[in-house]
Amino acid sequence: MQEDFNPQDLLYQALKSSQAIPIGWDEYFSYQQDLADFPFFVSKDGICKVYAKSKNAFVNRICSFLTVKEKEIDRQSGQMQLVLEWYNGKALVTKRVERKLLSKSEIPALLQYGVSFLEKDSNEVLEYLLHSDRKACIKCFHTQFGWSKQNDDYAFQLEKLMLPKSGKLERSQYRGGIDVAPKGDLTVWLDMVKQDVLPFAPLTTVMLLGFASPVLAFLNEKNDLGSPIFSLSNDSSKGKTTAAMLAVSAFSNPTMDKGLLRSFNSTENYLMSFLSTASSLPIAFDEAAVYKGDMAKFLYLVAGGVEKGRCATDASMKQQRSWNSMIIATAEFDLVDDHNPNGLKARCFPIAEALTKDATQADRIKRTIISNYGVAGKRFVQWLLDNKMDDMEQDYENSKQLLETLKTQSGSNSSSLTPRILSKLAVVLQTAHYFTECFGLELDCSQIEDYLLSLEQKASVHTDLATEALECILQEVGRASSRYMTKENSNFQNALGRIIRELYGHKIIILKGELESVFAKNGFQSTQILKQWKQDGILEVERDRLTKRVTLHSGLPPQPCYILCIKHEIDSHSLFRNEKQTIEVDNYPTEEYSSEISEEELQF
Repeated sequence: MQEDFNPQDLLYQALKSSQAIPIGWDEYFSYQQDLADFPFFVSKDGICKVYAKSKNAFVNRICSFLTVKEKEIDRQSGQMQLVLEWYNGKALVTKRVERKLLSKSEIPALLQYGVSFLEKDSNEVLEYLLHSDRKACIKCFHTQFGWSKQNDDYAFQLEKLMLPKSGKLERSQYRGGIDVAPKGDLTVWLDMVKQDVLPFAPLTTVMLLGFASPVLAFLNEKNDLGSPIFSLSNDSSKGKTTAAMLAVSAFSNPTMDKGLLRSFNSTENYLMSFLSTASSLPIAFDEAAVYKGDMAKFLYLVAGGVEKGRCATDASMKQQRSWNSMIIATAEFDLVDDHNPNGLKARCFPIAEALTKDATQADRIKRTIISNYGVAGKRFVQWLLDNKMDDMEQDYENSKQLLETLKTQSGSNSSSLTPRILSKLAVVLQTAHYFTECFGLELDCSQIEDYLLSLEQKASVHTDLATEALECILQEVGRASSRYMTKENSNFQNALGRIIRELYGHKIIILKGELESVFAKNGFQSTQILKQWKQDGILEVERDRLTKRVTLHSGLPPQPCYILCIKHEIDSHSLFRNEKQTIEVDNYPTEEYSSEISEEELQF
C-alpha cells in the first residue's frame, strides 16, 4: 500500500467506472480496519462496496448516494416505516417509504426516484440498505391523540408523547394534519380568560369543555359516557364560533380547518375519520346549516362514539373507528327538538344564551387565541399525569353525587333520564375544579354547578315527552268525554273508546286511529312515546304489538285499540279534567272489567 494512500481517491476512481477496480490486499485490510461501514464506503458522491473474490480484492460502485436515515414506528399499529435519503442527480431527497422496499423484488422501485445503479448490482444495493437499516436510529410517532398505557405507566399522545414525571415510555412525535403544536404564551391566554371568560358562566362552561375532553376519555374506560354534544344554538353574532374557537384553543390552532375546529360542510366519512383521529381532544363543528345529511342521525352517531359497522369485500367485519371527546356544534337553529328520540336529548345539550356580550369582547378573545394556543391544554394534561391519575375516578363520582344532591335540593322536576344527563355533566364540574387547581384561577364552581343544572332542566323538559303526550291524550279524552262509553253511557255510535274505573285507577281504551290522530295534531312521534309508555307500565300490550283488538260493545266488531292504565297518582293531578267538565267513569271493580272485556275480546 502506498504511504500516501487515500481511500477517497480510490472511491472517485470507482465512481467513474462501471467496472470493479482491483485493489491490493493491504488496501483491502486497511478498508476492513478503517471503514465505519465496511464492506461499504459511503459518500455523498455514491456508495462503493469492497469485497474479495477468489484470490483478488475489488472496490465497486454499486449506486448513487442512498441511506436509511432513520426508522419510524407507529405506536398504534406497531408498523415500521423507513426514512430514506438519496441523491437524485440534482438534490438530496428525503422520503418515507414502506419497509417492504427492503426486498429483492422491490429494490428496482428505487430507480423511479432517481437512485442510480445497474441491474446486476441490485443484490449489492439491497445488502447495503439492510446494513444501513441495522444502523439507523428508531423513532416512534403517533397519528392519533389520547391516553395510552404501557406496563403501569400512563401517557398522553399530544404534539409529543407526554409522560408523568417518573414515566419511562419511549418518546413519540405526532404526525398528521391537525395543528396541535403549542404557540404563544400561557400567561397571555390566562389573562384573557380572567378578564373576558370567567365572569360569564355559559362562556366559561364552553371553555371548560375543551379541558374536559381528556378527563372524559380517561373516565370512558370504565364508564359509558359516550361523546356528549353541546349545541351552541343562537342567532348570528352571539359568540357561537368565538366560544367554539376558545374551547379548542386549549389544545390546537383555533383557525377553521387547521386545528380542532372543522366545518360541517364535509362528508360523513371525513367527519368520522376526524373524530377518530382527534379523540380525547375537544372537537368543534361549525355551522350545522351547511351539513347535507340527516342531522339527527349524525348527532346520534357522534354521541355514540363509534361509527356504523361495515363489512369488507370478503364479508369480514371492518374495524370500527371510535372516539371519546366533548363535541361542540354551532348552529342558528335548535339541533334537538321535541320530535327527537329521548336518547339523543340525553346526549345533546343546547346552549342558547348569548356567549359574548359584544363584538369588542369577542375580538379580544379571538386576537388572543389566534396567537396563543395549545399551551394551556399541554399544561393541563401534564398536571393530570403528575397529580390525578389515581384520583380521577373517585373525583368523578364525587362530582356526580354533588350534582345529584343539588338537583334533589332544588326541588325541580326530574325525568327518567336525569341520572344519565347528570352523569355526563358531572365531567364538566369535575374539570372546573381541576382547572382551578391547575392554573390557580378563581373560578366560581358554584356558578358552574347552577348552570349545569339549568342544562339538565332544559334537557329534562325535552326528554319528558311521554308525560307531556299522556297529558295531551287525557285532555283530549276530557274534551270528547261524551264519545267515550262508560257504565252510564253505553252509546256506541261514533264512540272513540271506553273508560273503566279499576281498583287502583282508570283504564282508558282508545281507538288506534284516534290516538294517532291526536299525536299527529300535536306533533308527537307515536312509536317512541308508546314504547316509553310500555316501559313505564302505562300501555297494556300483548306479545310484540302495542295495540290490542277490543270489542268495545256487543254491537261493534273487534277494533285495534290502545289501552292506557292510569294510576290514581296520575288521576290526582286532574289530568282527567278540563275547565268545563269532568269525565264520568265506570265504578267497575277489576274483576268486572275482566268479564266486561274478556280475553277473547282482547284478541289480536
